[in-house]
Amino acid sequence: MEVNKERKNIGLAMLLIFSSLLVCLDRIFWQSNPDILINDKVNLQQSLLQIYHAATLIGVDIFAITLGFLLQGNEDKSWSSAIKYWIYTIFVGTLGLLVLTLFSREFSIVDLYNMLFPFIRNTYGILSGIVLGALTLPLFNKEIRKCTKIIKLSLLLVIIAPTIFNKDIFGFANGTSTVFGYTLVNLGFYGNYIKSKLNVKKVVTRIILLLLTNIVVISLMPEFSKAVHNDLSTAGRFTNSASALLILLAFYIILLVSKIKVNIKISYINFITYTAWALLVISNNQTLLNKLIEYNRKTAQNVTGCILAKDVKEILWLTLIVILSNFVILGFCKLIGITQKISDFYDIKADEELSQFFYRIIDGIKSWLKAHRVYLATIVWGYFLSIFSFLMMNTKWIVAPNVDVKYNIFTYTIGVRQAMILVNTIIFLLFLKFIFSLTNRYWFSTIVASLLWIIWVVANRIKIGIRNEPILPSELSMIKAWRSLLGMVDGWILLLVVAVIAITIPIIYFLEKKYRLPRQKWYSRVAWLIIIPVIFSSVTFLNHEKSVIHIISGGIGNDPTFYNQLAGAQKNGPTQQFLNNIDVEVMKKPSGYSKERMQQLKDKYKKVAADINKNRVNDFKDQVVIFNLSESFSDPNRVPGIQLSNDPIPYIRQLKQKTTSGTMISAGYGGGTANMEYMSLTGLDLSNFSPTLPTPYTQLVTHRKYNPNIARSFPEAVAIHPYQGVYYSRTEVYKRFGFDRFYYLGSKYKIKYKKKIDRSPYLSDETAYKNALDQVKQANNGEFINLVTMQNHFPYDRNYYNNSDKYTPIGEGIDDYTRNVVQDFSTGLSYTDTAVKDFISEIDKLDKPVTLVFYGDHLPGIYGGVDMTKYGIQLHSTDYFIYSNKYAREHGARKLVSKTEYVGPNDFIALMAKQTNSKVNAYQALLTEVQEKLPVATLNTQKSTVNSYNTHTEFVDNNGKIVKYKSLSKKQKQLWEDYKLLQYDITSGKNYWKNN
Repeated sequence: MEVNKERKNIGLAMLLIFSSLLVCLDRIFWQSNPDILINDKVNLQQSLLQIYHAATLIGVDIFAITLGFLLQGNEDKSWSSAIKYWIYTIFVGTLGLLVLTLFSREFSIVDLYNMLFPFIRNTYGILSGIVLGALTLPLFNKEIRKCTKIIKLSLLLVIIAPTIFNKDIFGFANGTSTVFGYTLVNLGFYGNYIKSKLNVKKVVTRIILLLLTNIVVISLMPEFSKAVHNDLSTAGRFTNSASALLILLAFYIILLVSKIKVNIKISYINFITYTAWALLVISNNQTLLNKLIEYNRKTAQNVTGCILAKDVKEILWLTLIVILSNFVILGFCKLIGITQKISDFYDIKADEELSQFFYRIIDGIKSWLKAHRVYLATIVWGYFLSIFSFLMMNTKWIVAPNVDVKYNIFTYTIGVRQAMILVNTIIFLLFLKFIFSLTNRYWFSTIVASLLWIIWVVANRIKIGIRNEPILPSELSMIKAWRSLLGMVDGWILLLVVAVIAITIPIIYFLEKKYRLPRQKWYSRVAWLIIIPVIFSSVTFLNHEKSVIHIISGGIGNDPTFYNQLAGAQKNGPTQQFLNNIDVEVMKKPSGYSKERMQQLKDKYKKVAADINKNRVNDFKDQVVIFNLSESFSDPNRVPGIQLSNDPIPYIRQLKQKTTSGTMISAGYGGGTANMEYMSLTGLDLSNFSPTLPTPYTQLVTHRKYNPNIARSFPEAVAIHPYQGVYYSRTEVYKRFGFDRFYYLGSKYKIKYKKKIDRSPYLSDETAYKNALDQVKQANNGEFINLVTMQNHFPYDRNYYNNSDKYTPIGEGIDDYTRNVVQDFSTGLSYTDTAVKDFISEIDKLDKPVTLVFYGDHLPGIYGGVDMTKYGIQLHSTDYFIYSNKYAREHGARKLVSKTEYVGPNDFIALMAKQTNSKVNAYQALLTEVQEKLPVATLNTQKSTVNSYNTHTEFVDNNGKIVKYKSLSKKQKQLWEDYKLLQYDITSGKNYWKNN
């Protein structure tokens, strides 16, 4: 703490540094629970370790009591010191969290709350107690003159009673609580008050007696504990900071040091004290401490080695960092004058009563609030606008962010999404500040920023009413067609906007004239005009998995929800959701990409297509092809540790033996349906995209006019999804893909058959196939049908089906939850099995060629007990088969047997063309080469995220084994590069293949 000019004793300041280092050593080493402390042996080593432990634990006692010494006698500085150090605590804690985020790449909003609100979150118990003591020091000084003996006895009772009775009577929590810190700092006040009454000889004598007593008691306690309790449960009774023996030893050590005076500048003492305080802040920061302990664990477990080497190294580095940081922090505080301002405001005057001081503080706070009322009102207004923007993203009073979980929109927005409301408030205030820095007109800036925000929110609301999604960055190009856009807006809305603008102009003029606020200095304006764009530019890294802005925004609660942009706007607000979609790099440009190179590839694969087509007799225009994505369809018996009492898919298992079939490697686990659908329809691989494009449907397809896919090879294309069409922007995606009709719940093309099973909220697979069969029967020529089922969608813990115990999983480590969800999921599979059997029976009766490509998109996320890093392939393996009906087989369709055991969803176009014996173009010829000559490419199978970031491409051979890229042959590597060039040209490049 800061001290006055008369106090120049460096001894106590250095004692603070020494004690803070002891605290660091205690926190870093002993909280690692070294083996010596948890075994049941009583020997000399155990006793020595107990003594050594106590020698570090005393650091807390010395620190708190010493600060009490330094504060006592400076009553007029105590309040300002308390405020300064509390602000400093918040600053150091937050800075430490930022550094931790940079190095660990982990962030949590809970940790941020702990740093910003340390008292109410009880982040630093000891430090909170010291600050409270500083606040009550004037009262202590006043009362000690009247009741010295009572205060002395009270302190002794509070300190000694818990040790005597071995009960935490006053909530000391072994020396970590606020009460303990408050008690020790008051003991320091008392020590400073009586120090002149004790001579050095008495102090030294008591130190020696207490030191010897501590050594004897601490070393013998393991023996006593073993003798009385037959274990070491009470071995550490005196080995904790709250032990009266350690506290009294620390007290007399400080008394002795206080009598040794060495003069030094007051600024040096203050700097040393700040450094010691910062070390205590960091060592009591559990988030940072846990990370240090993690690094130190190996050393801590090997006590017999060099016991202090790594710990001391870490503490020295920590001290160096704190010292350097203090130069910056304290220099900055001095530059802006914050220290002097706090001192002027909170210092108690020499002739001022305590009650007068409190009244002065209250009056000062009132004056400050009055002086800043306009700015505070603006912050509240920004908060209101933030809430308004969230609420406007809802079309109903109820929002359902999760299946079967519904919230009132007010409860969800203000309660669940509070952190994101604050983020949007900050965005609005930064936007306002930028305009203010440009114009230097406060009222103009506030009103214009508010109007633009409201117009932005209303524009998003209008688009949601039309398209069920908010405004996205790619649509800003549509501003060029502003006349057309305005024509889509109701006339009364435009009139209202004009009226509001007309009204606000005179209001702004009046406020700027009548209530003009202070202008900003030119250097402040320039600084903000630089700082704010830099802050907003960070969104260009928002979707980079390892970037700081991505980690922090995710920790705060930002959930982009790319698969459902409307839900993203409801969760994050339209502004943050817009920013989430800015950082989208579709794909890195492959080396050698050029018009000439793409023309060479086009010519090359035209020849490949010609060779393939020599032996093909059919055309897509004469085929009926169904791509059936069966939601979560996967064989539970394939999962390690799972074996079902009965087979839920006997028909499909038998069918797979008779036709083209095998295992599909999914790029998702527990989700990612639209990604598998995208790969199957386009033949493009998700792993080639950049990490900022986890969901191509919503981030890519909806923004591009050129989207080649298999549906365009047929005279007619139909999509069927017996659920809502808004998810993954399917209504827009299918239009961009060239589908003629999309059947979903609520569409103008009605889902004709609707049936649910037992208590399931989803339409059954039987329903899906009946609706698909209608389309097959109506097809006059060739037709492509994309059928996406919903029956087996999560959740699986709602007991949807009757008699699910028929499929009880057997295996080690299966708990009640796993048993129940696997049973319910498997029962759903059995209904799918029956529905597939009936559907195939029906298409076999038709006199037209029909081919069904059936595949599961991913496993359900119910196998949490299975190690993803060990069984990644199994947890990303679903079932697929390709079946051609009797008529198709009689007209050229054939069963495939070569290299089809393991495939990716991007292989289905080539496999279907091969099985139907259909001719291909150059694009499909390249896909055929990829399917036949390359192993399956997928995302990292060791990751379990639903829409996994594309960290790298992983290859799986036809034996289900991971192979490295460098093990591929030269021809295979060239083929892979050709494939990437094509994918880049289609999705990010100049579309040189567009006319092919």
